[in-house]
Order: sequence, then structure tokens, then C-alpha cells
Amino acid sequence: MSAKDAKRVKVELYMEAACPGCQFFTTHVLSPVLQEPGMADIIDLRVIPAGNAEIKDDEVTQEESIECQHGEAECEGNKILACLEKQYGNTALFMPTMSCIEEHASVIDSPFNFLSNITATEMIRNNAEICMKKHEIDVQAINQCSDSDQGTSMLRAAIQETQDLKPKLEYAPWVVVDGAPLKEDAYSLKEYICKAYLGPQPEACDPLRLKDYFPVHQLASRAAKTRSMSGSQARKDIDSYFNRLDRRIRRSSTEHSRKRSATLQSLSTSRLPRFQFCSK
Repeated sequence: MSAKDAKRVKVELYMEAACPGCQFFTTHVLSPVLQEPGMADIIDLRVIPAGNAEIKDDEVTQEESIECQHGEAECEGNKILACLEKQYGNTALFMPTMSCIEEHASVIDSPFNFLSNITATEMIRNNAEICMKKHEIDVQAINQCSDSDQGTSMLRAAIQETQDLKPKLEYAPWVVVDGAPLKEDAYSLKEYICKAYLGPQPEACDPLRLKDYFPVHQLASRAAKTRSMSGSQARKDIDSYFNRLDRRIRRSSTEHSRKRSATLQSLSTSRLPRFQFCSK
């Protein structure tokens, strides 16, 4: 079958913002797969950011409310990703921006956040804005979307679509390829995509490249340090943090990508890391 006649492989990622398992999958599996030669051309990707979030009715007021597994910060991140996917999902800017946002996202209110008068929700927003600016995304348009009724409606729709899944979502990330959930085999995403695609196989689907393709598991140990500081010092520290983050994100990733690619090629099946996920 020619490339013109072959259907793209439908890949659906049901996830939730800043879930460690979703962060790992996005940055170490999905993003590297899309960067490989020819892979982005054979995939039809959708991201549904809701995960284990629920729509609940208040017993007293009977009004609906959205509850995200990791609190309001996750809801904020989900809305940002939903708006980003809607406006940029069909462009080459989407995946690098989403990967950047997920890599630097956190939904934990640390002592540092408290002393700096910065909430986890604000941290999610600020980190996302740095990533969007780096990849030349219209930050104002995304913020207007996520802050509006549109953003809330999109999150509700993502929750409903996730709850309507058959078979049911068991945890996040929940990866579906052409209607079939991969479950704990999601780290072998590229192999499933290559098998499902009926057109001419891209270079990345070469059997020799598939054999040794597995994500690199990099554990980052971050110990929160609590110390007494004045309000002005806290503000200086948080400004310094964002300046450092901005420089780190803007730094060329060419060398990092080269090293990661070389490492991926050298790994064997025995080195496949344990599947990470967020369950209810």
C-alpha cells in the first residue's frame, strides 16, 4: 500500500497534568518517538488531559464541580494542555511544547512555594508560559482559553470522553493505538505503531532500530529545603528560580537529544524500566 493510501495510526493519550507516570511517558517515550525519522508522518495523535478527574454534584447546592486527582493545580494544567492541543495539535509545535510543560510541571505545594507566596497552580502556569514562549506559542491565546468557560468546558468534555472509554481507563497514562489500549506495554509504543501502519515503513521502523528501542529512566531526586526567609528574600528566590528555569529550557537540547538517542540504541530488553502510572 502506498503512503498516499495508507491511513495514519491513531494514537490517543489519556493523561493528567503533572502525573509522574504521564510525565515520564510524555518526555521519555512519546516525544522521542515523534522525533524519529518519519514517525510524525504516520501518526494521528490526540491528547485527552483528564485522567482520573471527576465531575461531581454538590450534595447541598446540586451544582457540578470538577475534582482533579492532584487538586486545582492539576485542573489548571489539564486546561492549559487541552487549549494547547485544540489550537496547536495539528502543528509541529505541539509535542515539543507539551513535553516541555510536562517535564517541568509540579502539582505539589512545597514549603518553598508557601514561603514565596506562590501556589502550585501559579507554578504550573508560570512554567507552562516559559515553555510556550520558548516554542513561540501564543501565550495570551492559550491563557484566555484556559481561564475562560471554554477551558472548563473542554476539561469537562475530556473527563466525559475518558469516562466513556471501553474498556475503562484503569490508570494514567492510558495509551490507545487504533482503538486498542496498550496498558503496561505502552513503553513499546513505537513497535505497536510500526506494526499498525500499512504503508511504506519509515526509517525508524527498521527491525534493528525497534529491537533496542526503550526509554531511558532518569530519576530526579528533589529534596525540599525549608528555611526561614523574609518576604522580599522569598520573592528574590522565586524570581531567581524562574530565571534559572528559563535558561535551562532555552538551552539547546541538541546535545541532550544526541546522548539520549545513543543511549536508547544501546539498551536491551532487560533494561526496560518498570511502568509508572497514576491510579485512583
